[in-house]
Amino acid sequence: MTILSNILSALGGGAIAGIAIATFVVGAAIGFLVYRLYSQNKSGNAKREAARIIEEANLEAKTIRKDGMIEAKEQMNKMRVDFEHETKERKQELQRTENRLSQKEASLDKREDALDKKDATLEKKLDEAEKAQKQIEETKARLKGIEDELGKAVADDDLYRNGESRHDQRRGLAGIEGRTS
Repeated sequence: MTILSNILSALGGGAIAGIAIATFVVGAAIGFLVYRLYSQNKSGNAKREAARIIEEANLEAKTIRKDGMIEAKEQMNKMRVDFEHETKERKQELQRTENRLSQKEASLDKREDALDKKDATLEKKLDEAEKAQKQIEETKARLKGIEDELGKAVADDDLYRNGESRHDQRRGLAGIEGRTS
């Protein structure tokens, strides 16, 4: 301490106060610079930490979006597959229904054809029956005519026979009378 004490005694009281103030000012300036560097360093660290957190958040957000997109695509694919499956089932059911309707239609067409054939056969038989009835009526009319003619002939024959018989009777009576006379 001898060197410092020698310097202090040589300077005097005002110089010491000036040195003390200068030291204080230099110390305060150095403290301010250190604080500022520390503060900037701390602020820089905080900014870097904030940037790192933001970067991690952005990466996580991208990952979440990517996962969400993948999940959405998977869900869309599942919905599409389900829709296609359901559509396929509906098409198959419609095809089965269409086939059943076609079979029923074919069956009805066959029945209609059979009924048309029966109807045609019945009409033909009805026509034949009407023709037969007409022939029967014509035959009855001819028979009636023949019967009438026969009746007239029989009547004429009866008259003729009755006339001959009377004639024979008269002849017989005349012969009997002639024999008795």
